[in-house]
Amino acid sequence: MSLIVMAMMFVAFDYNDLVPVNTVQALVFTRDGCSGCEQMKPHIKELKNEGFDINIVEDLSIHSQYKVKAVPVTIVLKNGKEIKRHVGYLSKSDLKDFITA
Repeated sequence: MSLIVMAMMFVAFDYNDLVPVNTVQALVFTRDGCSGCEQMKPHIKELKNEGFDINIVEDLSIHSQYKVKAVPVTIVLKNGKEIKRHVGYLSKSDLKDFITA
C-alpha cells in the first residue's frame, strides 16, 4: 500500500514547489544520446560553479510538465514562471548571455 502512495506522490510532483520566490533560474532539459546535450553539460557545470542557478533536467515527467518536445531546451524561470525558452545547443558564453539578458 505504501508503494502505491509513494508512486502517486511522485506523479503529483511539481518542480515549481522547489523554486524560491524572487529568483531567476535556468533549467536545461536533456536526455541520453543527445550530442548537443552532452556538449552543453560541461558549460552548465562551469556556470553552476560560477554561482548561476542552473540545473540539468533529465526526468521525463518534468519534460512533460514544461511541454519539452526536443532537446536540448533551456528555459529561464523568474519566480517559478517561464520567461523565455531556447531550443538547441548553446555555447557557454551564449548560455550565460541567454540567462542574464
